[in-house]
Amino acid sequence: MATIKTLNESEIPTYTDDVTIHVLQDVELHSPIMIEGLPGVGHVGKLVADHLIDVFQATRIIDIYSSHLPPQAIVVDDCTVRLDRNEIYACKLENGNDLLILVGDHQSMTNEGHYILC
Repeated sequence: MATIKTLNESEIPTYTDDVTIHVLQDVELHSPIMIEGLPGVGHVGKLVADHLIDVFQATRIIDIYSSHLPPQAIVVDDCTVRLDRNEIYACKLENGNDLLILVGDHQSMTNEGHYILC
């Protein structure tokens, strides 16, 4: 059975649960459309999703941490490290819909992890 934990802004994520959802900003969504771009062969989906985030100036609203992601850390620009994660960005489109973009450092390492993260 998968364990899912939701954090508020002041809590620090860990890999002790199957999935930890860190809500950075609450948003009200209207007819949302989700695009997922995780690293894969050629990183095409990830590159397109990152480009959409830049073009639409989307805001990061959720970080998703999971024990099903590779046990690695990412060194960021200020020389600190952070856990691997997936991120959800949101923006409003001209047609009135909201766009959610899911990007991340890695995909799950297992089929079970893909299912749980879904």
